[in-house]
Amino acid sequence: GADAVKHLMQVASGLDSMVLGEPQILGQIKEAVAIAKSSNAIKSKLTLIFDHVFTCAKKIRSTTKIGHCPVSMAFSTMQIVNKHSDNQRILIIGAGVTGQLLLKHLINNKNSKNKNHDIYITNRTEKSAESIAAEFGISAITWSDFRRDLNQFDVIICAAQAEHYLISTKDLKTKDINLATPTLCIDIAMPRNIDPEIAEL
Repeated sequence: GADAVKHLMQVASGLDSMVLGEPQILGQIKEAVAIAKSSNAIKSKLTLIFDHVFTCAKKIRSTTKIGHCPVSMAFSTMQIVNKHSDNQRILIIGAGVTGQLLLKHLINNKNSKNKNHDIYITNRTEKSAESIAAEFGISAITWSDFRRDLNQFDVIICAAQAEHYLISTKDLKTKDINLATPTLCIDIAMPRNIDPEIAEL
């Protein structure tokens, strides 16, 4: 119905994103539609709706300032990490598109004063984590071991696909609390990977 079409237009235009106007969302929707078309899984009426959605998103970007300073969630996360402290041990949980984009930002940010981050990655599919670790010159941690090693990290970033919390309060409550540089936990996954109660620690 109309509500679904309106919602789709808002999502495609970046109005429903965690970072307002995030440009990656539209590209992801276009890719999904292209895959559906190539698989004969989308019919003419729905194709017509998506054509209008893409026209709407283009018009919003051309007639408003929503895309004036395009910022992705991964870029925003990188900025937060760099403000946290120098020379940090960082764990990225999830080796998908978002995790890899975040990794590229952390490694390639030329304006960062924090050039010496010690970065680790883990993923449910361990071959993916190992391949990405080799490509970027970082370290991979096996999926079965990452919770055991959480206390070693200054920054924990979740960007995995999971239907339940991957990190709970019990996973972090034994960590020695350092009030000067507390552990920074960032959850950019949908649905959430980190139990919100961790903030109370």
